[in-house]
Amino acid sequence: MDTNSIPSKDALDLVQKLFSEKVLVQASLFGPSRLGVRVKGFIVSVTELNGIVVSTERPFAVNEGAWICVPLAGRNAVCSYGDKREYPEAEREQFSEQFGDAILIFNFIDSNERFALTFTL
Repeated sequence: MDTNSIPSKDALDLVQKLFSEKVLVQASLFGPSRLGVRVKGFIVSVTELNGIVVSTERPFAVNEGAWICVPLAGRNAVCSYGDKREYPEAEREQFSEQFGDAILIFNFIDSNERFALTFTL
């Protein structure tokens, strides 16, 4: 799937919308050492201090359920967005049913990490 670059401010505005509208997301974090983490849940916090927090539990509790916290402060990211129109046609319906109709990606330059949110609005 091709994605289109978007300004960081627009990416954070979209994250805020997903948070405020309580949209189910799938958060995936991939590191340069092939580390991968995936959590399906809700964005429970978007702050400068904590970054983006996605949790399987609402209300969020550090000691319950699965969660992922991606810090944003002082980090540079190249952001991109894509929707199901850009998925390969043969895989479009299967992928959108499994992961969502849209994807928002943060490619962190400092750590070579990729954080992706997939969702359906």
